[in-house]
Amino acid sequence: MTSNGHVFFSLATIIFVKRAELTKSIENADFWHLVFASFLTCLLPDIDHTQSFIGKKLKFLSKSISRIFGHRGFTHSLFCLLNIFILQKIITNLSIIPYDIGQGFFLGYLSHILADSFTPHGVKLFWPLKYRFRIPFLKNYKNYQSEKIFCILIISYVTWYPMKYSLYYHNRWLKFVIFFIKTKIFYLKYLITLYFST
Repeated sequence: MTSNGHVFFSLATIIFVKRAELTKSIENADFWHLVFASFLTCLLPDIDHTQSFIGKKLKFLSKSISRIFGHRGFTHSLFCLLNIFILQKIITNLSIIPYDIGQGFFLGYLSHILADSFTPHGVKLFWPLKYRFRIPFLKNYKNYQSEKIFCILIISYVTWYPMKYSLYYHNRWLKFVIFFIKTKIFYLKYLITLYFST
């Protein structure tokens, strides 16, 4: 996916999590803080690709990471995402940055990995295993027109669908998915708290 596609998908992710109120802290978070912070990190996973937007800006770092891990390896994995989550928790708990900005950083990074999983190449989600996780909605990753249409449709859907009434409360499947995500977030927070308290 292109850098523009990632920025739009990041915006769609923020709109979705804010409207779905996945956690109490997201419900209380400032929308523009989330958007701003997610824009800062939504391109970060592509630091492992020297020709990417961020790779060109940070060439020395990008070359080193690309040589060690390759493209869509470590930086696109659950392991890296977990490290980003832990780092975000530490920084926000120390009051270095506001909590909603920390959440935006994490959500921007997460949105990048989700967006890349929609392409034919997928992502090595379970790195260092070589298996690539993909849900290829975008059949041809070179077709930027279909990418734009995809992002516009996603943003339109999450913006205008009456989530709080029809989607969230009356759609059992989505209600289950949101409950499942909330449960996982709760247990992840519990495990991290337990780990740092010992």
